[in-house]
Amino acid sequence: MTQYRTVCATEHGWGDALASIVIPCLNAGSTLPATLSAIKAQSIAEDLEVIVVDDGSVDDSVAIAGSAGARVLFSEAHGSAAARNHGIRRSTARFILSLDADCVPCDNEWAERHLRVLEVSSAHVLGTAGPTVPAPSADRWSQRQDITPHPAWSEDGEPLYGVAGNACYRRVALLEVGGFPP
Repeated sequence: MTQYRTVCATEHGWGDALASIVIPCLNAGSTLPATLSAIKAQSIAEDLEVIVVDDGSVDDSVAIAGSAGARVLFSEAHGSAAARNHGIRRSTARFILSLDADCVPCDNEWAERHLRVLEVSSAHVLGTAGPTVPAPSADRWSQRQDITPHPAWSEDGEPLYGVAGNACYRRVALLEVGGFPP
């Protein structure tokens, strides 16, 4: 992975990071620490740029993100898609890993697996996505059956929605299609 990152940064003019992880955030002080801790445990953590885009939090989300070493950006409180798009536009890497502030990668190879698939895929492949499974808890998210709607694809193989809580995209291609719709 490191050899690939060096080639990309040198030959394509990208920043030092192999991927930017963009996390929109609104009052996520109770969940963001676990998300950021799991990112730090990734096998390629040193090659990841972590961007938390605050969308108007009134809790300690911004302080938590900053103390964890994330790059903190501010959005205009227009929702998670707008915040995510703002982070994507300000990112520096070739690939965008997308997480929500209440999502925790399942293991320390989460980022590497997403990137490995995109690195060997045709340039026509926009991104990769994985399921989002609610953590066992009593909060409102664990009670929802629609966290990751299934089926995720139509009968024709078209995606039914843009996955954001567990995904990886080619940055330029994602920007070319307009990012995430509101």
